[in-house]
Amino acid sequence: MKRIFGAKTRLLVSVLALVCILAVGGTMAYLFATSDPVTNNFSAAQLDTGINDTVTEAGKTVSITNKGDSPAWVRARLLISGIDPKNVEIVGIAPSNTGNGKLYLVMPNTDTGEWGISVGSETYATLMNGDGWIYYTTNLAPGDTTLDLLQGVVFGTEVDPNTITITVTHESVLALGNTSYTDAFTNPVG
Repeated sequence: MKRIFGAKTRLLVSVLALVCILAVGGTMAYLFATSDPVTNNFSAAQLDTGINDTVTEAGKTVSITNKGDSPAWVRARLLISGIDPKNVEIVGIAPSNTGNGKLYLVMPNTDTGEWGISVGSETYATLMNGDGWIYYTTNLAPGDTTLDLLQGVVFGTEVDPNTITITVTHESVLALGNTSYTDAFTNPVG
């Protein structure tokens, strides 16, 4: 009697059976796999900062509040018209002798390091010759307010207050990770 099934034929049948089992098993796994959608919720950062100007007995104070839901870096600029920038001085306390043609910006919180300028070493003219911005050196958490940038303006006796205009502007950017305030403004995200 002659052998009908040899070793090679048995191997071939075994391989074909294995392929059929894998194909049926894979198809069944695919049919019974769940395909429910996965939902990822993302929300964009919200930056909302605003200038607070309050009139007090000592004068007008200016600060900035973060009204958004994300931390922010802020910077401010004081634009003054109607007087030569060389006649504008940044002081920590209001001067008692104002018998001259100068305008004094009372900015006591600049020496604390929170605002990035220092009274005595920074003048308004040199500030304007730079980029003109005064940087708040601590990032502002949601709901926080900066220290007062400006706590009053004193006019010298030869300065007409009706000819002077002081405009305060500000900008804010998202405070991410360990970025510094200067990096945040020079290399903004987005």
